[in-house]
Amino acid sequence: MAGCTKEQVYEGLYEGLKSREQMVYPSDEPIPQEQQNYDEYKKERDEYLNKDRQESQ
Repeated sequence: MAGCTKEQVYEGLYEGLKSREQMVYPSDEPIPQEQQNYDEYKKERDEYLNKDRQESQ
């Protein structure tokens, strides 16, 4: 972990938690082909955070 950037750690956590959720709570329904990757998640999260900051000013 010493050589990892903060973003690499966050991406690893995101992907690991996503995999864990699929193992702990399996679904009878097929997994959608297009799952949100970390970059899409981060972009969406940043948009919401920026929107909240602008509204609070």
